[in-house]
Amino acid sequence: MNNLKIINNKISAIQKTKQITRAMEMVAITKIIKIKRRINNINPFINNIYNIINVITMKNFEYSQLYSMKRKIKRVVFFIISSDRGLCGNLNLKLFDKILLKIQYLLKKNIEIDLIIIGNKGYLYFAKLGFNIIDYLININHNLLLSDLTNITNILIDLYVNKKIDRLYLAYNKFKNNMCYIPLLNTILPLSLDIKLYNDLYHKWNYIYEFRIEKILNDLIFKYVKSNIFCSILKNMLSEQSSRALVMKNATDNSINFIKKLRLIYNNIRQNKITQELTEIVSGSSFIVIYFFYF
Repeated sequence: MNNLKIINNKISAIQKTKQITRAMEMVAITKIIKIKRRINNINPFINNIYNIINVITMKNFEYSQLYSMKRKIKRVVFFIISSDRGLCGNLNLKLFDKILLKIQYLLKKNIEIDLIIIGNKGYLYFAKLGFNIIDYLININHNLLLSDLTNITNILIDLYVNKKIDRLYLAYNKFKNNMCYIPLLNTILPLSLDIKLYNDLYHKWNYIYEFRIEKILNDLIFKYVKSNIFCSILKNMLSEQSSRALVMKNATDNSINFIKKLRLIYNNIRQNKITQELTEIVSGSSFIVIYFFYF
C-alpha cells in the first residue's frame, strides 16, 4: 500500500504542476496578441519617420553629416534588450553569444565598449563579466510607454553628438514564428541611408519646412532612435512570450505523458495486489475443503 500511496501523491503533484504550466501558457498567448497589436501600430510610424529622415538627409547633406557620416571607431555602445524573467528557453543565451562575438572582435582592435541594458537577465550576465554598464532598466512591464525611454534616448544622442561614442548597436531577438527567434545586432547610429528609396520619393517630395532643417532633423533623429528602441523592446517581448508559451506547452505535454505512465504503474501494482489476494483466498478455500474432506 505504501507504493500505491507514493505514486498517487506523485500524480497529484504533477497534476498541480500541469495546471500551473497550462495557465502560464495561456497568459503568454494573451500577451502575444497584445504585443503584436502594439508592434503593428508603431511600425508605420517608424517607416514614415525613416522615409522623411532619408529624404531630408540626402537633400541637405551639410546638416546630416553628424548622423550619417561614418567616423573612425574608438568607442561604441551596445544597447542590449533581454528579458527580466527566465522560463523562456535559450532565448537570452543565443543573443548574448552573438553580442560577445562582436565585442571580442572590437576589443582586438582596441575599441572601448560601453553597455546600456534592458532586462534583469542581461544586466546580471554582463555585470558578472565585468563590462562597463553606463545605464540599465530592469523590471519593465508590458505596458511600457514610448515616453519611458526619453531619458535613455537623450543619453545616447548626447554621447553620439558630442563624439564620445562613434557607433550605437542595438541587440535584441526578432520574432520570426512560434518556433524561431532571430538574435539581431543592428547599427542605429550612424544612419544607413537608402539611395533607392530617396530616388523613389524625390519627385513626390515637395514640402516647405517652417523651421530650420537642422532642428527638424535633430527632432526626427531623436524620435527615430527612441521609437526604434521601443519597437525592438516589443519584438523582444514577443519573442520571450512566444518562447515561454512553447516551453510551457512542452512542460504540460510532458506532465500529461508522465501522469499516464504513473497511472499505468499504479494500475499494474494494484492489479498485482488484487491477483495476489485472490490467489491467497482461493488457496485458503482449497485448504479448508481438503481439511473437511479428510477430517
